[in-house]
Amino acid sequence: MKRDSKFSYDEAMAQIEAIVGKLETQSGTIGFDEMIADVEKALGLIDKCKETISDAEQRLAKLNEGKG
Repeated sequence: MKRDSKFSYDEAMAQIEAIVGKLETQSGTIGFDEMIADVEKALGLIDKCKETISDAEQRLAKLNEGKG
């Protein structure tokens, strides 16, 4: 899996948390289209975070294999 050098897991998590907070606090005032766009963005960020975690697990497993 190729790593995206521009992607930051920590920044993505902060954006996801901000989106969730926005949806929780503005649930009655946010427009439907905006809500859908926010959810889509959060889901995309979650997918990238999962890829990053998977990549890190693979890299750590390779490092661990070398120690055995």
